[in-house]
Amino acid sequence: MFIKICGITTPEDAAAVFKAGADCIGIVHYPKSPRHLTAAQMLPVLDAAEPFRKQGRKTVLVAADAAATEITDILEKTGNRFDHVQVHRELTDDEFSLLSNGLLRHNTGLNIIRVIRTLETVQRLRQCSSPSSLTARLYLLELSHGQLPGGNGKSWDWSAAKPFCQKFPTLLAGGITPENVADLLRQAEPFGIDLSSGVELSPGRKDIEKVRKMITIVRSFS
Repeated sequence: MFIKICGITTPEDAAAVFKAGADCIGIVHYPKSPRHLTAAQMLPVLDAAEPFRKQGRKTVLVAADAAATEITDILEKTGNRFDHVQVHRELTDDEFSLLSNGLLRHNTGLNIIRVIRTLETVQRLRQCSSPSSLTARLYLLELSHGQLPGGNGKSWDWSAAKPFCQKFPTLLAGGITPENVADLLRQAEPFGIDLSSGVELSPGRKDIEKVRKMITIVRSFS
């Protein structure tokens, strides 16, 4: 079970969540978010993450409305130390293809996480009979909605994701807490989960005890 802790803003939290057993951390670049970091602010967080990357852990650059050129600029300014790029809004097929091609020209080793925000898109992509340029290596489903693209703490009907999770490697996000994560895992059987507000003391600062509790529960299902 793949566990991503998103909205990391400090080197201390980056190291602590990795030590707690997380597979991946997400760093947000979205000025309207309380978890937003500039490229310069990301550097010490990535420094703290680097020893864990050498052990196989991963880092994700999470953007919302940035174009491929802006994302590429951030990747360059941070020394190309992100393993994944996640644009946390629903892109059309053409937009996803263009963005993926643009980023992969910059770094062929990047993994582009495709975010799905509507049940209609979930159902349409599930009907695809064969891989194509529209097929991502990893998906993230968050069908809840709030003021921000992510990190709103709103849960949704996770059982609706199960058929998609059975076909594609999928992370689920949105309102996941230590109290409800067991229900999510039973209902959807995803590849992994993406956590942010459900394990926070305040926006951008993680509650490491909650992180440990969450990881213990999730690992018991693995």
